Amino acid sequence: MTGERFLALAAEHGARPGLMGEVADRSQRLSALEVVLRTGRTVLMVAGHAPVLAPPGLGGAVVGRVFRRDAHRKVENLAMAEIAELRGSRGEILFEQYWGSYVAVIEDPDTSEVHVLRDPIGEARCFHAGRDGITGFASEPGLLIAAGLVPASIDWGGLAQHLLYEQLQAERTALRDVGELLAGTRMTVGRGRTCTTLWSPWRHAARASLIRDEGEAAGALRRTVQECTSAWAGCFDRSIASVSGGLDSSIVAAGLAGASADFRCITFVTADPSGDERDYAAALSDHVGVPLAEHLLDVSDVDLARSGGARFARPVARSFAQAGDAATLALARACGAQALFNGAGGDNVFCFLQSAAPLADRVFVEGFGKGAWQTLGDISALAPASYWDVARSAGRKLMSRRKRYPWKADAAFLHPDLNLPHEAACRHPWLDAPDDALPGKAAHIALLLRIQNHLQTERSLTLPTVSPLLSQPVAELCLRIPSWMWCGGGENRHIARKAFADALPRAVIDRRSKGTPDSFVAALFEKNRAWIAETLLDGLMAREGLLDRAAISRSIAENRIVRGHDYWRLMRLVDAETWTRSWTGCA
Repeated sequence: MTGERFLALAAEHGARPGLMGEVADRSQRLSALEVVLRTGRTVLMVAGHAPVLAPPGLGGAVVGRVFRRDAHRKVENLAMAEIAELRGSRGEILFEQYWGSYVAVIEDPDTSEVHVLRDPIGEARCFHAGRDGITGFASEPGLLIAAGLVPASIDWGGLAQHLLYEQLQAERTALRDVGELLAGTRMTVGRGRTCTTLWSPWRHAARASLIRDEGEAAGALRRTVQECTSAWAGCFDRSIASVSGGLDSSIVAAGLAGASADFRCITFVTADPSGDERDYAAALSDHVGVPLAEHLLDVSDVDLARSGGARFARPVARSFAQAGDAATLALARACGAQALFNGAGGDNVFCFLQSAAPLADRVFVEGFGKGAWQTLGDISALAPASYWDVARSAGRKLMSRRKRYPWKADAAFLHPDLNLPHEAACRHPWLDAPDDALPGKAAHIALLLRIQNHLQTERSLTLPTVSPLLSQPVAELCLRIPSWMWCGGGENRHIARKAFADALPRAVIDRRSKGTPDSFVAALFEKNRAWIAETLLDGLMAREGLLDRAAISRSIAENRIVRGHDYWRLMRLVDAETWTRSWTGCA
């Protein structure tokens, strides 16, 4: 999430003459943004530092960073033929011949329609709202409010939907009358507003698109990750790489080193050994030859009463991240870094499944044979689970007629009387699978959805945050790699390990454990137990009937050990409560 701050205004046909100018003037006055584009029906304003591509003749602009797909170079300008192609396709060509983190605004001179597109992976933020024939698109809902297009008001039904389906980025947000333009989608403003899904992961996950040779898959992955990381690295003079010594962040660090980028590494440590990964991070930093800063996380650096997501349309920010964010920003200031690189999304693009779906995929594609037996053994070793359990689970998927991925609701600690239409609430075009969809690929695509809300972090509002593994070419390539290859040899992310085997320390490639912030979050919970109880039991969400106060009270009871991962869910509810207070003036 590279964090460009922008507001675009588009006038519908029939909007009152002069209204656009009034809204634009108000917006500029209250938000201190700079007007970079003004056409017949469009006004675009950005923060002074935001990269904008607005060549003459386009009739629009692209806010963010865009790269050419053929050469992986940042686009600084466009030839006349490229401009004509971009306008003629109403922006759709961006998804086919370019990639990056961006929102595009293009006005069609023939129809006077305005087309707004968000990049296919959703790394750029884009919220929208409309009033009196004027539709606004913005990186933050507060800019829509400043424009006078929508009041600052919580949509309690939207908030309940978010809590039920926390990892699903839906068009509906938790703010009244504020929507989110979904990744890979174009909204057209003309005679009203219409949305069109232009990019679908299913195009790349189709059976006919699968790469059937493991060596070819690994080689393509190595090249694509390196090309995308190099392209991103070229946008900044100096960067920080957040590393854990795990596979994903290590691959990003190796990519930065391969690009000869000027960067530093930082790793975070918990007092509990489960979150102490310094040995792996040190081995990585030594291998790539860059300095490593170590930061011990301290619960006193977290203020649970402050919402890190106050500028977002949902409570997506995690309070425990405050400690690491502060250290990262301090290091950036000290060394003059202009961006933070991380391995976010690695588990998602590299298809880290704990499921028998890859076995079902292989049987669907190849039938029952040697390959299926190999995958059965791989999953059994990875799970671990017996051959019988894996085969039985895969059999159910083979027999199922259901193609749509079954996204599960999490109703823990929510009021039992909440009556949301679950199926309708978790609709997303990526979940609508074609008739010949493979169950493993449906789960892979669901993984890509699960990361999107996590890209909206508080630190990205201050320091551009880049997740190279979520670059569109990487995601598309990974979708073409069969699900059974990712668990080859009984190891997760197998193709990624194979691709970077000679670029990383052996300890990282062979590592199977994962560090976890669980102990830090648990310590934060214990320190604030009484405050958490008061905040949730007497808070705004409880008042609105969203929470099961009795269940929360039982779990948080004094001197009682919180069961399992209850404390994680309760901490997320705390984040939601402080978010509601930030929007109601009760903070």
